[in-house]
Amino acid sequence: MTSKLSALNYVRNNIKRVCLISIVFGMFLAMFYSIGMIVESGIGVLKSVFLDQYGTMHVVSIDENVLLNASSDTGARSDANVKLEEIRAELSRTLNSEAICCDTMNFDIGTVLGAFSFEIAFLTQKGEVQVFLDHQQVEISEGVMPENANELLIGETYAKNMKLEIGDTISFRKSINYRIVGILQDKRRKDGKRDACYLIVGTKSDDTFPGAIVLFPNDATYDGAGHREAINYHDVLSKYPNTAQYIDNRQIEYVVDYTTWEKQYTIQYNAITNAMNKIRIISSTAIFICLIVIFNLYMNDRRSEWCLYHSIGYSSKEIYFLIIRELLIILSFAVLVGFVGYLGIYEVINKLLFEPLGVTPVLFIGEETLGCFSILTLFFGILQTSVFYTLQRIKTVDAIDDCFI
Repeated sequence: MTSKLSALNYVRNNIKRVCLISIVFGMFLAMFYSIGMIVESGIGVLKSVFLDQYGTMHVVSIDENVLLNASSDTGARSDANVKLEEIRAELSRTLNSEAICCDTMNFDIGTVLGAFSFEIAFLTQKGEVQVFLDHQQVEISEGVMPENANELLIGETYAKNMKLEIGDTISFRKSINYRIVGILQDKRRKDGKRDACYLIVGTKSDDTFPGAIVLFPNDATYDGAGHREAINYHDVLSKYPNTAQYIDNRQIEYVVDYTTWEKQYTIQYNAITNAMNKIRIISSTAIFICLIVIFNLYMNDRRSEWCLYHSIGYSSKEIYFLIIRELLIILSFAVLVGFVGYLGIYEVINKLLFEPLGVTPVLFIGEETLGCFSILTLFFGILQTSVFYTLQRIKTVDAIDDCFI
């Protein structure tokens, strides 16, 4: 035969069937990509907190009990404060860093993947609150500076995340309520938008011991890509005799440094991605099986038509390329449906989940795009088995009735 079989004729004459296959496969691609978008957007919160915000400071935890035991019975609290100031001065001098004594507490952050509760709120003397704002490059957008005990400034992202406003109270410990007196915003901008701000800093209670020393190092280094290089300050402090003694005496309990933040971020990242990958594998397998069953039904419905083509002179090769062209058209429609479906899912999730939590969603993810392309290639390859099997069963017109046996 000299005339070429047209794949578009079948598509035009079987709109419903083509749409069914395209919609099912397209929504599968949209679901696959949306899972990646949710994961990356949720992990973006962790990155903002672990690496961007708290990566610029190091928290040296001081064991209050050890300091009290090392002091005399009379005036033990006063002696402990003197020892704390001594450690603070030595750490600051050794690391050439500004140091502030703080009371630290954990607080919750909500994400689309659940709530996380391992970030740190900082409470210090009112005169040292400005030090945090300067080093973190944040400023007060609403409200005033803390003046009294138990007053807080909170980041605008955290305020939106937890539905908090100026004048509200928040409790990190059951016995103490902290009053919000101001909202912070980040001075830095990316693509015309301010960075997320989760910082919580305020004035501590008069009777609480500042069990941590926060260091703002001046020797931060960056790699060729502009990323902060991790420095393990616990190891750094251990190298100097004048600071190693505090670690050996267990007066320094632990150091939360940039290396620690990176490890925590990696642990959480791996836990989230592993869980989502399991969900994606199970759902993908189930949908893949359904798609293959649907496509095999499609192949069986077409077999009598292909038998007719073969009987009037078209070769198996020509019929094969007809099938491939039809399949490519269907998959192209599926990609279009998947793209439109993903944008719809993105808008719904953004309005219902991301915006109420103050989370910035990630619209485009290169790795997920590559993953969808891999799925298309894999699906196209798997279907070749059905195509070749059907071609082997094509018969000529004198035996066409056998096609229905």
